[in-house]
Amino acid sequence: IGPAQPDYLNAAVLLDSSLDAPELLQNMLGIERQHGRERRERWGPRTLDLDLLWSDGPPLELPQLTLPHPRVLERAFALMPLLDVFPVHPDKATFEAQLLRLDRAGVRSVAATPEWHLAAVESLGQSPEEASAERSVAN
Repeated sequence: IGPAQPDYLNAAVLLDSSLDAPELLQNMLGIERQHGRERRERWGPRTLDLDLLWSDGPPLELPQLTLPHPRVLERAFALMPLLDVFPVHPDKATFEAQLLRLDRAGVRSVAATPEWHLAAVESLGQSPEEASAERSVAN
């Protein structure tokens, strides 16, 4: 999706928050800005991209946020990590079946271990030292 760009890491986090979804989204956008995110080109390269994909609450449709994310079931790069963090979900089997229908070219899963981040960086063709140096320059 979008313009040519280097490979990137995608991950999902399951969290419990006292914030409502719009407040959580605003906090996530603030974190992106703190990490140098500039929104210049749709689907273009970025330093950090945080998306709110799902909520246990009722569906939500606001100008700035739709939950569940309207395209999560169309994108293997988002659906695969989301399934990794859904320990139990009533629709998990449906989501897994949908994932099998999607183009997964270029989407790889990294084993869930304490050192997952090292394996993920190496899967992008970098050493952990190179990735660390890039992070230092970005900050």
